[in-house]
Amino acid sequence: MAQRLTVEEIARELRPYPGRDWMTARIVLSVLLATVIIMALRIPNGWLSIYFSFVFAKPTTRQTFLITTAVVIVVVPVVLLALVLLKYTAEYTWLRLTALAAVLYGAFFLANIMTEGDIVRNLTIIFATALTLPDVYPYPHLWVQGTMWLMPIALAGVIPVMLTTLLIRPERNWPPEHRPPPPKLGIVPDWRSNPAHLVYALKCTFAAMGTYFIYTLLNFQEIQTAMMTCLILALPTTEQIIHKTWLRIGGATVGAGIALFCAIWIIPLSNSIAVLLLAIGVGSTLAAWVALSSPRLSYAGWQMALAQFMMISTAFGPSTDLTVLRDRLLGILLGNIMMGMTFKYLWPEKPSGSTLGKALPLLCVGALAMLFTGCQNTAELAPQSPSRPWRSPEAEKYRLPQQYAHPTVQSYEADHEYTLSELADLAQRNNPKTRIAWEQARAAAAGVGVAQSAYFPELNLIAAAGYEHVPFPLPQNIFSAGFFYSDMAIVRPEVQVSWLLWDFGRREAIEKGAREQSVAQNFAFNALHQQLLFDVCQSYYKLISLRSALAVVTAAQADARLIEKATQSALDQGFATRAELLQTKQQVAQFDFDVSALQADLRKAQVNLCEIVGLDPGQPLRVQDITELPLPDNLDSSVNALVDSALANRPDLSAHVAQLRAAEANVEQVEAQYGPTLAISGNAGPVYSAFNADNTGWVDTFEAEYGGAVVLSLPVFDGGRRQHLKIAAQAEKREVEAVIADARNNAVSEVWEAYTDYENARRQLRSAEALVAASEASQQATLASFEQGFASVTDVQTQQALLIKARESYNQARTDIFLSASLLQFATGQLTAGTVEPEIDRQR
Repeated sequence: MAQRLTVEEIARELRPYPGRDWMTARIVLSVLLATVIIMALRIPNGWLSIYFSFVFAKPTTRQTFLITTAVVIVVVPVVLLALVLLKYTAEYTWLRLTALAAVLYGAFFLANIMTEGDIVRNLTIIFATALTLPDVYPYPHLWVQGTMWLMPIALAGVIPVMLTTLLIRPERNWPPEHRPPPPKLGIVPDWRSNPAHLVYALKCTFAAMGTYFIYTLLNFQEIQTAMMTCLILALPTTEQIIHKTWLRIGGATVGAGIALFCAIWIIPLSNSIAVLLLAIGVGSTLAAWVALSSPRLSYAGWQMALAQFMMISTAFGPSTDLTVLRDRLLGILLGNIMMGMTFKYLWPEKPSGSTLGKALPLLCVGALAMLFTGCQNTAELAPQSPSRPWRSPEAEKYRLPQQYAHPTVQSYEADHEYTLSELADLAQRNNPKTRIAWEQARAAAAGVGVAQSAYFPELNLIAAAGYEHVPFPLPQNIFSAGFFYSDMAIVRPEVQVSWLLWDFGRREAIEKGAREQSVAQNFAFNALHQQLLFDVCQSYYKLISLRSALAVVTAAQADARLIEKATQSALDQGFATRAELLQTKQQVAQFDFDVSALQADLRKAQVNLCEIVGLDPGQPLRVQDITELPLPDNLDSSVNALVDSALANRPDLSAHVAQLRAAEANVEQVEAQYGPTLAISGNAGPVYSAFNADNTGWVDTFEAEYGGAVVLSLPVFDGGRRQHLKIAAQAEKREVEAVIADARNNAVSEVWEAYTDYENARRQLRSAEALVAASEASQQATLASFEQGFASVTDVQTQQALLIKARESYNQARTDIFLSASLLQFATGQLTAGTVEPEIDRQR
C-alpha cells in the first residue's frame, strides 16, 4: 500500500530540476492562449478548453503532436456521433441514460487498455455533455447548439498547445538523464484475457453514473461537474484511485482557494482581460509546477488546475458570483469522493465470489436509480419549442364534455316574448354565476360542520404488520461468528380513540368564525343575485335603446329615399341641380351605413343579453319593448332616506359586517391558544408478535393490548408564534374595519349618483319631448317649402338630421329613466326579481 507523502517528501517533489521551468512556462502559455481564444470568441464551458491545453501538453514534442493531432482529427466525427445518439435517445430518458452508461463503460475500458488513455476519457466528455443537455435545457434546438459548441471547445484547447510546443519545445534545457523514455503507444497485450479491465470499467461507470443520479435526484444540476471529474481524473489502476483520492481532494481545495481569492480580490479590480490572464497565469503556474512532479504528487497539480479553471472562467467578463464557485467545487469533491468510495468500499479490489455476483447489487442500485431519474424528468411534458404551439397526444381526452357543450336551459320558450321580470327570473335560474355563489355558500356552511366536529371524539381503526432482521456484533471470544442476528415479526390491529375535552374556548371561537363566514357567504350570494339582476336590466335597456335607435334611423332612411326621388323629379323638370341630387344620394348611403352599424350593435347586445340569462347566442330571444310601459313615478323619498335604506339593506355591506365578526372570532381563537388543553386518549386491540434469535426457533405470543391517558397541555414557549399570530389576526380585523368604511363610502356615493341620474333623466325626457315636437313641426314646414320650391335640399337634410337627433335624444332619455331607476334600486339594496319593472316597483 502506498504511503502518504510527508512534508519532507512534498518539499523534495517541488524542488526545481533542469527543464522544469521551461515546461511550466510552456503549459502556462498554452493556458493563457486558450483563455484569450475562449474570451474573444465567447465559447461556452471555456474551462474545458483551458484544461485541455493544460493536460495535452505532454513531456515530449512527438507525444504532444500525436495526441493533439488525433484530437483535431477525431473531434468532428465524435461530435456528429454524439448528435446522432442524442437524436435517437433524447425522447426516452431510460434509453438516453442507457446510452450514457454504455459510452462511459466503453471509454473507461479503452482508457484502461491503452497506454495513452487520457485522450479517450477527455473526448468522452463530449458524449457525456451532449447526453446530459436534456437535463439542463428544455428545448431540442438548445441541445444541438450545446453539442455543436463542443467542437470549438476542443479545438480551442489543443491548438494553443500545438503552437506553444513549436515555440517552446519540451526537450529544451532538459538533460538526457531527466528526459522521460519515449512513450509506447498502443494497447496492453492482455486486454482480451484479463478481466480486470472489464471490472475497472464497471467500477468507473458505476461511480460516474452514481454522481449523475445523485445530483439529478437532488435536482442540483449545478454540480454536474462531478461526472466530468470522474472522467477526467480516473487513474489507470485501482491502487492509484484509492490512495490518490485525498491527494486530489487536497489539490481541489487549493485550486478552489486560489479561485476564491481571485474572484474576491483580483478580478473585480478591472474590466480588462489582463487581470483575468494574471489570475489564471498565477494559478496555472502553481498547478503546472506541481503537475510536473512525480506521479506521487502530480495528480494534485491536475486537480488544482481543474478546480481553478472551472471556477474562474464562469463568465465572459468580471464575475464575483461565488455561487458558481461553490457549486463547481461541490461537484469536484463529489466526483472524487464517489470514485474513492466505489473502489475502496463499495467494490473492493479483491472481492469474494464471482465478478458478476459482486457487481449485481451495484447494478441493481444503478438500475433503480436510473428508473427514479427517468420518472423525475418532466421536460417532455412542456412544449418542445417557444416558436411552435404545443400539441397534446391526448387532446381527445380534454375536449369539452357533452353536458357542457349543450347546456340545459330551464324555463325557456323560444316563441315567448319575455318581459324584464321574466328575463330576470331566467337569469337567476340559468346563469352559472348563481350556482357558483350557491356552491360557495354551501361549502361555507359545511365549514361550520367541520368546526363543530372538534367537539366529538375521534375514533380510528388501525392495523399494522411488520418484519425486521437485525444483526448484532459480538466479540469473537464470546461468539465465534462475531455476530448474531434476530428476526422479529408483529401484527397489531387496534382501535384508537381521542377526545379533546377542554381547550380554553378555542373550538368556540373557531365555530363562531365559521358561522360568520357562512353568513358572509350567504350575503355575498344575495349580492351576486342583485348584481346579476342589474346586469339583466342594463343589458335589456341597452338592447331596447339600440332597437329604438334603429327604428329612428330606418324611418329616416325611408324619408331620405323619398327626398331622393323628389329631387330626381325636380331635376327632370329643371327645378333642381345635379349637386342637390348627389347630396340626397350621399345621405341615403350614409343612412344605409348607419343602419348596418346599428344592426351589428343590436346583434351584439342580443348576444350579451343571452349570455347573462344563460342562453347560447344562437338561441332566439324575443324581448318586450318598453314603449307601453308607464314611467316610474317621481321620488317622494329624500336622498338621505335612500342612503339610510342602502346602509340598512345592501347585502354587500352585511357581508362585510359578517366578515368583521369572523375576524373578531379569529382574534379570540388566537388568544385562546395561550390557555391549556385537556384531552383523553385510549387504545385497545390484540397483538401477535414472534421472535427468532440466530435460527434457534420462533417463539410467539398473542395477547390483548390496551391503554389510556389523560393529557393536560400548557404551551410555555413557542418562539413568539402565538404573539405573531395575534398581531396578524388583529391586523386582519382592522383591515376588515377599513374595508367596511370604504364600502360604506362607496355605497353612499353610488346612491347619490343614481339619484342624480334619475332626476336628470326625467328633466331630459321633458326637454326631449318638446324638442321632438318642435323638430317634427319644423320638418313638416321645411318639406312644404321644398315642395313649393322655397327650400333647398340642404334645408330638408338639415331639418331631417335635427329630427333624428331629437328622436334619439327622446328614446335615450326614456331608456335612461328606466335604467337609472334600476340603478337606484340596486344602489339601495332593493333590487329583486319582482321589483325590476317600474309598474310594480314605484318609489313612494
